[in-house]
Amino acid sequence: MKKSGICAIVKNEEKYILEWIAHNILIGFESIVIYDNESDIDVSNLISTLSYNIQIEVIKWPSKEGISPQLSAYNDYISKFSNKIEYTAFIDLDEFIFIKDGIKINDFLDKYSEIGAAISMNQLCFGSSGHEDYIKDLVTRRFNHSSPLSFEENNYFKTIAKTKNIENILDCHWVELNEGNYINSEGQPLLREHSHKGKANNPSHQNLILHHYILKSKEEFAMKRSRGGVISPTLNGRLSKYDENAFASRDSAYQTKYKSSDEHIQKLVAFMKEIAKSEESKSVYSKYYNFI
Repeated sequence: MKKSGICAIVKNEEKYILEWIAHNILIGFESIVIYDNESDIDVSNLISTLSYNIQIEVIKWPSKEGISPQLSAYNDYISKFSNKIEYTAFIDLDEFIFIKDGIKINDFLDKYSEIGAAISMNQLCFGSSGHEDYIKDLVTRRFNHSSPLSFEENNYFKTIAKTKNIENILDCHWVELNEGNYINSEGQPLLREHSHKGKANNPSHQNLILHHYILKSKEEFAMKRSRGGVISPTLNGRLSKYDENAFASRDSAYQTKYKSSDEHIQKLVAFMKEIAKSEESKSVYSKYYNFI
């Protein structure tokens, strides 16, 4: 059994997948399962050009009217991997997990394995950093302005949980457990708002933080709007996830300068070059990164 894995659903995110995969391998995840929700460029083909030493599986996941692509994918994952992956993080491709002091994910999980079945990962939302257009570079380097930690939206969290303890997933933020409790990333019992079970009353950004690059540049957000979301059970619902004011209203609040780790960026760039070193990989990913 693998100790740690990630489950994600994607749609037309080929510009970001190499950085996201490389980051998650670097922090120690042993498995990544990606549900491909009708991407224009086949995700299996994108990943097949890479050289990596963890388990990566792509599952085609077409939309069905009346069924949430995201939640149905998550629950399909539980049925397939609960006895194969001990812990699973349910995150998106615009979300990056950072752990204090560069601790690897398995070591982090070992600290809390006896006291919690699910751990909340509070987000820190990032804005456009003034970028109008897409640039062929790292997401984690391009966008360095975030909301303040105290910003209410950062009370929302995503979940990493013992896979076998998950009974059901009814929301992209939280899971329903058949045994055990939720804790925050400091090991304290998680207190959740009654109005939204994916929002913490005692958020923690100390030991683990989830960088959420929700906007990116204005051009990229327009592409995100046209692509729509993946959680609504209806096509109209998915396409109307972001209204025309979503960018400006958020970006104006995401103006706190954030200093990324130069060491992590250097390691990430080097590792991306390593796993995309074949000529086939270079021909694919040089379209999206100026250093490949």
